Amino acid sequence: MTPWQNQPIQPKQQKKKKKTEMKEKSVLWRELKRFQGKPRIALIFMLLLPLLYSAVYLHANWDLYSKIENLDVAVVNQDVPVKMGDTLVSGGKQVEDNLKKTPGFKWNFVGNDLEAAQQGMRDGEYYLIIHIPQDFSKDLTSAGTLEAKRAKLNLYRDDANGFVAGMMTAQTESILGKALDEAVAETYFRTLFISLDEIKTGMTQAAEGAAKLDEAQKLTTSGISQINTALTNVDLTALQQKLTTLQTNIHAVNQVGPEFQSAHNEIHLGVSELAGVAESQATDIASLKLNIDPLKKWLSEDLKNSHGKALELATLNTELTSTKDTALTRQLDQSLSGATAATSELGKLTLADGTALQDHPEYKNLVADIESAQKNQKEIDKNIRRQAQISTTLALELNPQLLKAMADSLENTANSLEAAQGKIQSANQHFKTGAQMSTDAVSNLHTALAPLQQAGSDSLQDIPKAINGFLQLQNGIAKLDTAMPQISAGTHELSTKLADGAAKIPGLSEDNRNALAKTMASPVDVEMQVYHSAEYYGRGLAPFFLTIALWVTAISMFLVLRTLPGRALTGRAPAWKLAWTGLSTPMFMGIGGSLIMGLALWPTLGMNPVHPVEYIVLLIVTAAAFVSLAFLFRLYLGSTQSAIFIIFLLLQLPASGGTFPLALLEPFYQVLGVISPMRYTVDAFRVAISGGNLTIFWQSVAILFLIFLGTLPLIMHKIHKKKLFTMNDLHPKFVTSAATSDYAFSVHPR
Repeated sequence: MTPWQNQPIQPKQQKKKKKTEMKEKSVLWRELKRFQGKPRIALIFMLLLPLLYSAVYLHANWDLYSKIENLDVAVVNQDVPVKMGDTLVSGGKQVEDNLKKTPGFKWNFVGNDLEAAQQGMRDGEYYLIIHIPQDFSKDLTSAGTLEAKRAKLNLYRDDANGFVAGMMTAQTESILGKALDEAVAETYFRTLFISLDEIKTGMTQAAEGAAKLDEAQKLTTSGISQINTALTNVDLTALQQKLTTLQTNIHAVNQVGPEFQSAHNEIHLGVSELAGVAESQATDIASLKLNIDPLKKWLSEDLKNSHGKALELATLNTELTSTKDTALTRQLDQSLSGATAATSELGKLTLADGTALQDHPEYKNLVADIESAQKNQKEIDKNIRRQAQISTTLALELNPQLLKAMADSLENTANSLEAAQGKIQSANQHFKTGAQMSTDAVSNLHTALAPLQQAGSDSLQDIPKAINGFLQLQNGIAKLDTAMPQISAGTHELSTKLADGAAKIPGLSEDNRNALAKTMASPVDVEMQVYHSAEYYGRGLAPFFLTIALWVTAISMFLVLRTLPGRALTGRAPAWKLAWTGLSTPMFMGIGGSLIMGLALWPTLGMNPVHPVEYIVLLIVTAAAFVSLAFLFRLYLGSTQSAIFIIFLLLQLPASGGTFPLALLEPFYQVLGVISPMRYTVDAFRVAISGGNLTIFWQSVAILFLIFLGTLPLIMHKIHKKKLFTMNDLHPKFVTSAATSDYAFSVHPR
């Protein structure tokens, strides 16, 4: 090798190496400089995309609940006031008054027209209707009865006017509930304290009455003690002996009285029966004579007429039932037979429509009627013949001469009985006189003995009961004598306790009752102390929306940028340098956009993070982790990366816990939350913005940083493999776009 050949080699190699290093250092600048003219707008858009996304959503939702007074709520009051004691309770008006004093929604009091309010809701004029029904006050005051009911308010909302608006109006339930509970409870407690005064008055009066009862019990105790002493001194043995002697004498008198009474009863019975027979016989004879005269008159006058009429009736029956052709029954039978024959002949005729007459319904009815008439005629003929027989027999039996002879004999017998009756009555009169004298004597004796007998019998029956009752009275009085001191002691204690109880019940004035009623209606003041308060609705949602904004940026990043210049793969630079070359531009855009977003929201919306340094660190680490993930998937999958990241976004929206805690979600999303990068970003942003446990913050940041570090070896491995070209790399079969990284590994210049 000649000297001139050796001399320039080393400087040339050093110059080439230095030139390569310069190219690597300026790759970021050259990649950005590649965008000329209008494409630069895309770079600016990528830097502002996180800010635009988060600012629009957070600004729109920053302090929603401070503007709920713009939501129209209709109040319909159909309540009918009721009386509660001396107080008129108008619960509906009370609700309206409380709502007027309650800040919140835009209250519209529309009277009692519920239909108009519902039409307003359908038209989108009202977001909520509060309906106070007719029985609202009635149900409120029912707590004072045994049929208490819970008062009810009806709330109507229409999610067609906006579901979120409906959810915001749902807080009226707690507002109304608190106002109503306090108002109603205040009314009840005021009534209770009035009743308490009445109870105290009643207890005082009861204590005074018990004291008087105690004094009366002392007097009663003394009297019962005296009665017990007197009853103890009674000699029951001597009294029992005297009563036994009296019982023996009364028993002897009782034995004589029944014997004498039996003899007298027998005599009196015989006389009574004899007198009865005589009187009955005289009555029967007189009645017989009275009945004979009309009988004789009837036999001599009316019987002849009756006999002639019986003969005439027999003659008429003969004419009806004669076998001659002139007999009426025979003529009627012949007429019905002729009618039957005629209808039979008529049945053979045919009507104009070709129908046989015998099939016609009316013809059938006529035949049935004639047959029924024939049956009835035969029955009539049978009955008339029976009547003729009876009439003939009656005419024979009504013989005037025979009956007159019988009447004359009966009259003679009656005259004989009347003569004998006079003698019987004379003898009966003597018996009646003697029996009456005996009756008077027995009656006097019975009258004298009956009271004595009854008194003796009753006394003998009641004396053992009286003695037994006296013994029971003596025992009862003894027990009562023992119990009365105890009753007196109990009455004294009752009086004392009632007085003590009445003294313990405070006397309340009207002001005291009102103050106590208000206190008891709301006995507890609930104070909520919120740690690390988000203050605003939007500030509370900021961790969620900031995370989404950075993830959306990672999705959109490679629609503008490319992962790696194609010519870089043909150089001699190692894979880690190429990885840095490709990552530098997306990382710059991602971190830059993240910082612009976080710092711009700070003064404009009032983000005011509690931990500002941690807040900025988190913006950088999150952007780096999301961009490196997107870069990795872009290298491996090409343009499919955008679709994959959108799917990841959809899955992580619930799993990140940005809206609802993971404990409320389905098990699938709880498991997914463990591996969700967005979940750790949301947790860290919460601590950085609102404050909290910094351990959670640094754990989340560490996981995000590990994601960033974990993607780097995979990126370098893929780039190293791409440095080995295949025919498909040199001559791509399909290129989807000249402006995206689908040309990332093409050797064609761009």
